[in-house]
Amino acid sequence: MLVSKKFLRVVPNPFAAPLDHNGHPCGAVQYDPEHSPFVRYIGATRDDKVTEKRQANDIRGHRVEVRWVFDLSPVDIEDTNYHRGMIATGELLAVEESTAKRGGLKVLAPYADALRVARSKVIDAWAKEHDGDAPPVAEWQISGPPAAAPIDKGAVK
Repeated sequence: MLVSKKFLRVVPNPFAAPLDHNGHPCGAVQYDPEHSPFVRYIGATRDDKVTEKRQANDIRGHRVEVRWVFDLSPVDIEDTNYHRGMIATGELLAVEESTAKRGGLKVLAPYADALRVARSKVIDAWAKEHDGDAPPVAEWQISGPPAAAPIDKGAVK
């Protein structure tokens, strides 16, 4: 249900979920399924790559590797309970104070700082699970702001 005719200004948080098995961010959030007739994501797109072609009669289908491409530019989305819930859990990050309040947050933390903290946590968790090895940060497909606090794709921390 559309809560109001107002919009929420957000950026995706690619680091809201653990890194995938290849060490890439995968915290994509779908637009509210009740208000979108097809599947689309907020600030993220799937980049599927066929890694193994199989026979046409193979019920398993082709082997596909899924990677996410994230754009951290702020976007306006519909003000729905679903989207507010994604803000409350940190899967989407509020850009404006009014969005933070409508998302149930008491204060607006700068989203660039929240991205940096979440990024650091998933990198640390990955390193613990992989004998201290760093994830392939240089391969991450992330673009757009935050210009004030860029995410350094080349460095681990």
